[in-house]
Amino acid sequence: MSIGASAVRGNHEDRVLAAAYGLKKLDYWPQQQQEEDESVESSGNKDRDRQKEHQKDEHAKSVAKSLSKSQLKWLAERPVILTVGQLGHQPPQVSEQKHHKHKGGKGKKKKKEGEEGEQGPQQPWNTQNEVVVVHGGLVPGVELEKQDPWAVMNMRSLIYAPSYNRDGEEEEEEVPVPVDSTDDGEPWSKAWNRHQNHLPPSTSDDTPSQKKTIVIYGHDARRGLQVDPQVDITPYFEKQKGSNNKKGSHKKPKKEKGTRYAFGLDSGCGHGKKLTAMVIIIPKEEEGDDIEGEGEIIKHEIVQVDCNDVSTGKDSKE
Repeated sequence: MSIGASAVRGNHEDRVLAAAYGLKKLDYWPQQQQEEDESVESSGNKDRDRQKEHQKDEHAKSVAKSLSKSQLKWLAERPVILTVGQLGHQPPQVSEQKHHKHKGGKGKKKKKEGEEGEQGPQQPWNTQNEVVVVHGGLVPGVELEKQDPWAVMNMRSLIYAPSYNRDGEEEEEEVPVPVDSTDDGEPWSKAWNRHQNHLPPSTSDDTPSQKKTIVIYGHDARRGLQVDPQVDITPYFEKQKGSNNKKGSHKKPKKEKGTRYAFGLDSGCGHGKKLTAMVIIIPKEEEGDDIEGEGEIIKHEIVQVDCNDVSTGKDSKE
């Protein structure tokens, strides 16, 4: 609060706010949790699940008691989607990474977005692109204002449900459904990367909802740090038995590579591993600068520190 920093509200913060509301330390509770929120991913023993939920509620209540009303008010005012906007004012640039030129080639092959070229893998830091921060995730193709707050705070994956037309006939396009499990469907970040790679390049004439959008997120310790510049954007494939889909629709798609637009920074800090930060370096715009120079490229760095295991209180190095 005192340093003027901002933050996003996630599932744990929401649980603390719910506890504070129950303790009458808040006049309102900004987002009601769904009943299945924070459910244990393996269905397992229901008694064990209820016990874990009770432990989480008690912990949230303890945290809520430790916070002042002004601190809780600040927390309640945090958005579930933090819009950073566009970075800098320079025209689009490629990565600062450089690769050696290949010898013996006759002519140049046009590179698709995300493929490695003579100047290295394409990076998403086009200054026309939008940047947002969330705790959980986002559903591709849905405007930010229409995203479900529960999903933004909790989702880890997308499962795909059939869609039907007015005549009750199943359509080829499926509907993405956010879930907090990592065992079902595909990572939402993979779907996001695929969607962004298939959008046309952002321009100054586009509205924010039309621009390509970079998402920085957490909430996925199991999958860990997700920052490699080149990613798999192959269409999701799940062979279903007894499906009524058209013949040939279950052929496994050809593998496809693209540029990363979703950066996952959860590196297991709560489990005694690392706390990760992404530092985005934006060159200063000064009169007379050569914007074509190598030093004028927007880039990022990943910084990590060791963490204590909150379940044991032991240092990760011990």
